[in-house]
Amino acid sequence: MSKVSKKITNWLFNVLQPQYSHTEVVYRDVYRFLLIYLERGFKIRTAVYTSALGDSELLLNMHGPLKCGDREFHITIWLPLNYPYAETSGRVSKSDANGVPIVFVVPANGEVIRPGNNVDSQGRIYHPFLSQWHNAKPFGEPQANFDLLMLMDCLSATFKRTSPVGLAPQATGPALPPKPPGGLRSPQHTGNTSITSGPPLPNKIRPDEAHETQVPQKYRAPLPLPTQITPYHWDDSSPRVEQSVQERRDHNSVPLARRNSVEHNWPKDITRVIPQPIVHENSSLSTNSSIGSKCRRKPPSDVLPEHATTIENLMDQVTLESKRETSNPAALERIAQHINMHLDGKYPESVNSILPKITETQGKVTSLYTQLCHHNNQAKANVMNLDNHVTYLSTQVQSVAKLNRQLHSLGQMNSESTHDISLSVEGDRKLPVDDLVLPDLLLVRQLYDTAAEIRGYKDAIKLVGGTYKSEPELIRDENLDTCVKSVRALARELFWLEVTRDEIGQIMGLEK
Repeated sequence: MSKVSKKITNWLFNVLQPQYSHTEVVYRDVYRFLLIYLERGFKIRTAVYTSALGDSELLLNMHGPLKCGDREFHITIWLPLNYPYAETSGRVSKSDANGVPIVFVVPANGEVIRPGNNVDSQGRIYHPFLSQWHNAKPFGEPQANFDLLMLMDCLSATFKRTSPVGLAPQATGPALPPKPPGGLRSPQHTGNTSITSGPPLPNKIRPDEAHETQVPQKYRAPLPLPTQITPYHWDDSSPRVEQSVQERRDHNSVPLARRNSVEHNWPKDITRVIPQPIVHENSSLSTNSSIGSKCRRKPPSDVLPEHATTIENLMDQVTLESKRETSNPAALERIAQHINMHLDGKYPESVNSILPKITETQGKVTSLYTQLCHHNNQAKANVMNLDNHVTYLSTQVQSVAKLNRQLHSLGQMNSESTHDISLSVEGDRKLPVDDLVLPDLLLVRQLYDTAAEIRGYKDAIKLVGGTYKSEPELIRDENLDTCVKSVRALARELFWLEVTRDEIGQIMGLEK
């Protein structure tokens, strides 16, 4: 049996003093427990215990190993606030208000709890010893057979018969497949080999071998072919008509602007030329209705159909069309030079110099949009929070207004009654005034006691001096010395009582 240090005993007394209902009994039982089990590895602490109903309390906790034969089981003991007596006043925990110790078994690594007659799946221990705790512990009559030491003996005997924990099952997976033969290798580690399943791959272009140019990638390749237009069907295809169409096509085709030193392999036919009907000089064509009807057709329409789903890029698909017989090559040349100037990297306002600014502006706009979205979500959350606060405060204001009306009604009822005090508006709960006029503080009670003693001492002095009308004088010649000594002692005590009364009055802030 080891001795408990003074530091532990002082800590235990300070912990038990403000919370536990029966401080002396708890201190005695825990001290006896520590005398035996402190050297066996048990430790004591305060921790928060949460019951099955969700109630949390700061309780005294003792945990450590319990040796049962050749094995040890780690257990934890919680002491309720009303230990060791049953409490029904409702001033303690709602879930464990019976004062019985709460015991749990904690499995070690590689072990699991084995539920049984005395242990549930959560590790809490149930035992007939705990069930009979209140039958042998009525309030005010402590029993030596029901304490923490006896509880440990019962648990040790129970665990020797039936172990509360068992070994955890080991998870076994399926067998691994056999490794492939050593000669096979993965394709990533085959290295260079002469056996291939297809034609050889082309060599990669090195970055230093690429042609250095400021032209964007999308403008280095030739432009795509223009959209093909369904050719017009002529029923009477004379050599003169075909020749006229070919001449107009050759006349309207304008070469595209070239890059400064880069020649592009442009497609040969990049224009869509809509041939115009030719008016024949022969008057027989106008008189011949059959031939005229075959040559008539509707003028071409430049409006896209409603079901068109693609939009042509004017920079990628250059299409120079001219519906008129004449064109302006000089204007087209100026447009080409203007486009080439903006594609040149040396020009201050070229595409390559403006593109980083556009990218930077786009990033700033994206960041600003993200911040505005965040502030918007935060504002919505603040609005919801404020609405909840307004609802709560409105409810509280209504409750306070209702309580004020009830207090006003009670004030009117109590002002009319001189003997009873009403506690409810209905008037079904009343208390006499004499039961309520009681000292509610320790200083008030001490002041009342001091004042009563002062009055008693003064009455004694008056009795000895014979100042009472109905009592005779007690001073005689034979007892003069005794009466003088008694009066002197009474006067001395009266003086100190009056000093005490004045000090209490000063502490309470009372006027003399």
